[in-house]
Amino acid sequence: MRLKYKPWGKPYIEEHREITFDANKLNDPRFQEYLDHQGVYIEVGAGRGDFIIGLAKKFPRRQFLAIEKNLSAASVATKKIVESGLRNIRLVDADIYDVVPFIPDETISGIFLNFSDPWPKKRHAKRRLTFDNIVLEYQRILVRGGKIFQKTDNLDLFNYSLENFRNNRWKIDFLSFDYPELSADFDSISEYEKKFRLAGNKINRLVAKKGLRTYGPEHKTIEPLANADAD
Repeated sequence: MRLKYKPWGKPYIEEHREITFDANKLNDPRFQEYLDHQGVYIEVGAGRGDFIIGLAKKFPRRQFLAIEKNLSAASVATKKIVESGLRNIRLVDADIYDVVPFIPDETISGIFLNFSDPWPKKRHAKRRLTFDNIVLEYQRILVRGGKIFQKTDNLDLFNYSLENFRNNRWKIDFLSFDYPELSADFDSISEYEKKFRLAGNKINRLVAKKGLRTYGPEHKTIEPLANADAD
């Protein structure tokens, strides 16, 4: 679902800094104060915002952060958040690789990965949102017992992610290769899921709990993958 460029998008996001964070100023105290809330959940690749807005409505006492690097999608999501009147959701229009360095250790309760780009070519595996380097960062920023919730219709990506979580000693709390719509309470539905279900695609879902592996001072924050396509 490619979105056409929206010339009003960036100005609209700038006009609504009460609910959005400037990707170039994530050391802003406002961003850090938001992360200080108990029970902050992140959606990586929030698209037009349907999933995270639905979840924020269902759980008004929890805090949510949408991360979306596509400017057009981020602007649509911002508009929906503004119109919803919700106060427990914020948005960063940036790549997760640019955001994680500003997230302190063990501050995030959960991470949602919904219908992420599968990056099927082997040389592009490092761009997958369940590749080793970003999984290490999830491990760092999640609280003890924190979880990743993943949904995708792409079976290859799902199997790759499942294997990678297990290799990194995450506990798989839930696993389904044919997940019934909204059968879990702590769940919502995105535009992509609606589309894929209408097409008859099976939806895969897992919940992975932060593993026992710990990382000392030698663990360095990842660098953005600006040149990942160079090969």
